[in-house]
Order: sequence, then structure tokens, then C-alpha cells
Amino acid sequence: MEQNIKTYLIDGVTYEQRELVLGQWRQLYAILDGMEISGGVNALGALVAALAQSDELNSALAVLLTPKDTPLRDKDLARIAADLEFSITPQQITEVINDFFTLNPAASILSQLGTVIVKLSGLMMAALEAIGSRVSASSSAEETTAEETPCSGAAPLAVPGNGSTTENGS
Repeated sequence: MEQNIKTYLIDGVTYEQRELVLGQWRQLYAILDGMEISGGVNALGALVAALAQSDELNSALAVLLTPKDTPLRDKDLARIAADLEFSITPQQITEVINDFFTLNPAASILSQLGTVIVKLSGLMMAALEAIGSRVSASSSAEETTAEETPCSGAAPLAVPGNGSTTENGS
């Protein structure tokens, strides 16, 4: 199978971008983990904005881009991120991100992830319901009787032992 490769000349260095492999997905996830990204109509813009605001855009680009003839496992992400920070233009960033979605079709990936997330959500809800039912059953309040708990109203109460009633107003 022939793999699609996109190339970019950035500040005299040729970088390549290909379909991500597992190691790159993990690296990208580590960057995005915990980052709040608002959805909406322009999810791509929200992603780029979130990355830019978190100072992680150059780190994400370093995951996506590999200097030509460099094996993925030999990449120095910190060095590449530092080099890109002051050499890549906004136009090149847009091109790299657009190519990322061409090489890694978001609709297909999101559809597959959505299926997995739905399955995991169902499992988690079932587990939480099971835990919740055990917790609520074990943490129910003990039953109390009128003799143990005084009434705060002025209703007559039966006095144990003599069958008469008294006002509880004090």
C-alpha cells in the first residue's frame, strides 16, 4: 500500500507528514489531555485556538511533522517544537492542519471513536448504577420511632404506659 506523504519546506528544513501511527496518537493525546476544547461549528478553529492559548501548538506540530529521512522513533520533539516556534508561518500551520485531516480523515476517526465512547459510556453508567444502588442501600437512614424523636409541632403525642396524650409545645 502506498502511503500519502505531504512535504513542507520550513526555514530551509524539509518536513514530512504522513498518516499518524500509534506512537504519534499517544504523543498528541498527551498534549491535548485536559485541554478544554469547545465544540460547535468550527471544531478545527477551536482546536487550534486551544492549542495556541496553551502554548502547545508548536508541540503538536512537532508530533505531526518529521524532518525528512528521520525515523519517527528517533525524533527529538522538544528540538523540533523549539525550531518550529520561530520558523513556521500561520499559512504553513493552516496547511499542516488541513493536511492532517486529509491524511487522517476526521469523520472516519471520530465515527470509530464515537462508537468506542458510546460503548464505554454504557459500561461506565452500568458500573455507576451498580455502585450507586449498593451505596444508597447501605447508607439509608435507620428507622426511628416517635418515642425516640420528639415532635417539634403542637400535635398531641401518646405517652407510653398510661394511654393519655400531652401537648408537646416546649
